[in-house]
Amino acid sequence: MKSIIRRFNLRKADWLLYQQEIEDSIPSIPPHPNSYTTFTDLLKRSARRHIPRGCQTEYIPGLSETSSDLLQAYHTAYHEDPFSSTTTELGEILLNKVGEDRRQVWKELIENTNMTNNSRKAWATIRRLGADHTTPPTLTTVTANSVAAQLVLNGRSQTRRRPTGEYRRTAVSDHPQPASALTKPFDPEELEAALCLLKPGKAAGIDDVLAEMIQHLGPKAKSWLLEMLNSCMAKKTIPPHRAMIRKLLDMTGDLDLCQVIKSLLNNQRFFVQLNDKKSKWKAQKNGLPQGSVLAPLLFNIYTND
Repeated sequence: MKSIIRRFNLRKADWLLYQQEIEDSIPSIPPHPNSYTTFTDLLKRSARRHIPRGCQTEYIPGLSETSSDLLQAYHTAYHEDPFSSTTTELGEILLNKVGEDRRQVWKELIENTNMTNNSRKAWATIRRLGADHTTPPTLTTVTANSVAAQLVLNGRSQTRRRPTGEYRRTAVSDHPQPASALTKPFDPEELEAALCLLKPGKAAGIDDVLAEMIQHLGPKAKSWLLEMLNSCMAKKTIPPHRAMIRKLLDMTGDLDLCQVIKSLLNNQRFFVQLNDKKSKWKAQKNGLPQGSVLAPLLFNIYTND
């Protein structure tokens, strides 16, 4: 039996109280990369207090508020006398009303479907119209842990090459580097532009923080986030993918940027979810973080030869 997942109802969120609680608590958190978990815990705690959560344990497609009232009246009449003319009449009215509501929902859905700007929703609609809605049972002996272990084996290189002395000296060099536009501190305008580019309605990442939770932060929280990001750049805290870092260093000539990218690619972990079961956390020494906006760019740099 699947457990019921209570999801946030963002339409009924009290964003003002959510923002105010974070604004009152954020000064006590140091803007350091090590405090990111504390920051996300604060966001999730405030979200649970000011964003209602719920789920539908019983869902009837096309059931509007009017139809729901008719359904309640039908249940009352049915329990009193299931064969009375009143019960039969209410049942017919209820069926007609639900049918009209369903036709209206489909009409609005088809009219608002846009294959250009929202192709995922459009294809989901097409599948709902033409596919078989019965889900066949999945019988497999493969476990989530075995899939995760195989992924780790697949990621291991067949040949291991040690980096050259030239690269080792370059990568650990402590000589001051000239200022670069790639590693200059972020400014508030850049942060606001990045927040505007976040897509609402997407699933949360591994930290369970939704894009809407970040977009509705107040001035103090945004200032904390900006300072924390700049701290990541200054402390270079985000063991390297040597070939990747070498190519990036040859292309940009910016050692500080390469050290930040090295930190991003360090200590990666993942788990596999299969048939509602999760595997143990596994360490991944190569590859790029799933969902990272830098992943496509770094992949192009790595294969650009």
